[in-house]
Amino acid sequence: MNHSLSRDDLGYLSVLFRRILLILLIYTLFRWIFYYYNFPLFGKIQTAEMIRMIAGGLRFDLSVIAYTNLPVIVLSLLPFSFRRYKGYHYGVFILFLLLNSAAFFLATADMEYYGYNNRRITLDLFMLVKEVDFTLREMVQPYWFLMALFLLTVAVILTADIRLNGFKKISGPQNFFFHTGLFILVMGMTFILGRGGIKGKPLSAINASDYASFEKSSLVTNSPFVFLHSLHAKKNPQMTYFTPEELPNYFTTTRTYNNSLENKNMNVVFIIWESLSADYIGSLNGYPGYTPFLDSLIAHSLVFNNAYANAERSNKGIPAILSSYPSLMNTAFVSSSFQDNCMTGISNYLKKLNYHCSFFHGGNRGTMNFYSYAKRIGFDAYYGREEFADDSYYDGKWGIYDENFLQFFAGKLNEFPQPFLSVVLTISSHHPFKVPEKYTGRFKKGNSSEIAQAISYSDYSLGEFFRKISRYSWFSNTLFVITADHPFMLQEHELSDYNKPEKQFRVPVIFYCPAKIRTERREIMAQQVDIMPSVLDYIGFNECFNAYGISLFSEKSNVTYQFDNNMYRIQDDHYLLVFDGTGPAEFHYLNGLNENAIGTIQKEDNGKAFLENKLKAIIQTYNSQLAKNNFCQCN
Repeated sequence: MNHSLSRDDLGYLSVLFRRILLILLIYTLFRWIFYYYNFPLFGKIQTAEMIRMIAGGLRFDLSVIAYTNLPVIVLSLLPFSFRRYKGYHYGVFILFLLLNSAAFFLATADMEYYGYNNRRITLDLFMLVKEVDFTLREMVQPYWFLMALFLLTVAVILTADIRLNGFKKISGPQNFFFHTGLFILVMGMTFILGRGGIKGKPLSAINASDYASFEKSSLVTNSPFVFLHSLHAKKNPQMTYFTPEELPNYFTTTRTYNNSLENKNMNVVFIIWESLSADYIGSLNGYPGYTPFLDSLIAHSLVFNNAYANAERSNKGIPAILSSYPSLMNTAFVSSSFQDNCMTGISNYLKKLNYHCSFFHGGNRGTMNFYSYAKRIGFDAYYGREEFADDSYYDGKWGIYDENFLQFFAGKLNEFPQPFLSVVLTISSHHPFKVPEKYTGRFKKGNSSEIAQAISYSDYSLGEFFRKISRYSWFSNTLFVITADHPFMLQEHELSDYNKPEKQFRVPVIFYCPAKIRTERREIMAQQVDIMPSVLDYIGFNECFNAYGISLFSEKSNVTYQFDNNMYRIQDDHYLLVFDGTGPAEFHYLNGLNENAIGTIQKEDNGKAFLENKLKAIIQTYNSQLAKNNFCQCN
């Protein structure tokens, strides 16, 4: 075997590079054709935003090129001598043409399809086509100009490739080891391009909000990218329990509050405590607990004793709190095939009242898509580990210790123009529950888990935060909302009573506003999705908005609900119903399980039937809004 290098040893790489560059240029051109085709939906683009969109668009384009052209890349660089045959060249080119033609067919079709639901094309389109009784001619004829664009694109790829590469004969690889190394190197680069980089999670559609406002984020992605990512996502079944006329009788997301409270221009600060199950809070349970500072705050707050999380994970809990939007599916919305849907949140609404909106989390910027989600719902600024910029306080795992990051948070709050909305998600009570070495032995450990010590440390950090901000002039004009992103574990609690199904999701929901909110302990049901509408109601936001919860200041919440372990759950003051999508799977009295309840549910009083109908209406509304992408539309 000849181990020497020839002048043609990089010939195949050169051909491949020209092909990739050609496709990249066409993707860039398609982005602007797509923009002008749907100009009324996007409006004018400022120069600075255009530059950011171009930079972000390159990531998405290179990612989908890596995915769709992976077979071509592999076949082009295999370090074997059969590459020299002209028939092999033709075969690779035909595969290259077919794969990219399919991608641009999707991109062309999406120019028209996008206007129907304001999101890029997904697998759902093909499910819809199967249900529509149209012939191919009836679907294509009105959009002949798009078909012409597609055929022109294929012709450009064909002509340009022939001109650039010309099917000229290239000798087979002369040096096996060189070409093997080259193959490994290029495959590594392809992997990096496909996932969108080395750090953080792989690139997904929600990351488009890093480069443009939500209204224009679809200009950053591309149709083949969104479509490919929808292939492996689980779909929510479109359950129809009620007619469109019946559905509002059981549930609606439309909210409008015309309150008379004089709290406009009040600052709002959300403190979202990582993994804080309610059983660790002494004052809520009649024992010392692990949160002495929070207990002192509760003594001067509006507290809901029966408050629940809507989810078991942070990336589900944050949208529930800030958007009043639960994740009634296994995948969190921010990671699902629907992440390109329109999403609103409290920051979108408060910006209408001229609030400055900021989000703080001491972790890395890409963690759980918090950065992208915050940008998506209109936060003006995001502060994380990178912005803190001092890794001497890094816990070595997740991010900056709570004490130091909350002090940083306090300092930034004092710099913001008023009124402001600011959200902080703590980090130290996340596994592995690290506490700074200087506090070793200072905080009380729990009976069943290491998290108790971390919660005590976070509580101390929160106390130091409040001691600092209580000196600032804006403190007395600020509504503080304290809750958890989710309970620590559903089946592992400090107090055994919380292992009961009806208490597993218990978290704090606390409203504190010095000298303004009356100190009270309420027994009514409350949940994370009630927080956003409650805050909007309290400060006097009177426009229509959508929410899966209600205002705890104006209405009485009578249920809480979750999706867990492929089952839906709903409960009120008396019962807990577990529902599998077709019918009751379990039925619990809150003072114990009635083993015969499932079979006798229809014989019980109207309160139990109310739970089932309420849950069915919530599921139907949720799945319909996902499919139609109309959560942002309020009517």
